[in-house]
Amino acid sequence: MSSTILKRMALGAAAGLVGTVAIRMADMISKKVAPESEDPIRREPGGYFVEQMESPLSLETRLKIPDALENTVAAGMGYAYGMSFGALYAAAKGEEACAATNGVGLGLLCWAVGYLGWMPAIGIMEPIWRHRPIEIAGPIVRHAVYGLATAATYEGLEKIL
Repeated sequence: MSSTILKRMALGAAAGLVGTVAIRMADMISKKVAPESEDPIRREPGGYFVEQMESPLSLETRLKIPDALENTVAAGMGYAYGMSFGALYAAAKGEEACAATNGVGLGLLCWAVGYLGWMPAIGIMEPIWRHRPIEIAGPIVRHAVYGLATAATYEGLEKIL
């Protein structure tokens, strides 16, 4: 892999971190302004994956793992997910790309992979056709915010670095 693509992916990961902060902020705002737009998720993905990682351990060992560490790892997974999509965006982005269009596309792709794919597949969310329209629209808008923030940040980083 060339150093150019690695640099682009590193900048994309950094941009994805900014996008993840943006979607977290959008989540907090929507919980206050439009709580009905929250997705009907059964449990947070990070907590689910921490539980899966701990499942091969003995009960005695699992009980020794501090809750604070579990919570930190679970939260970190969400940021790593957003950073991964940012890195993939940077690797796939064309030279003449429009940040706004690509950002919305990135957000929709990120939403689709999770909400139409792996979250229902592992059982932490009902299939999308069981959601109310507002429960579909809210996450789509928030993911568009993620994509726009990621693409705009990447564009800015690319110009200055």
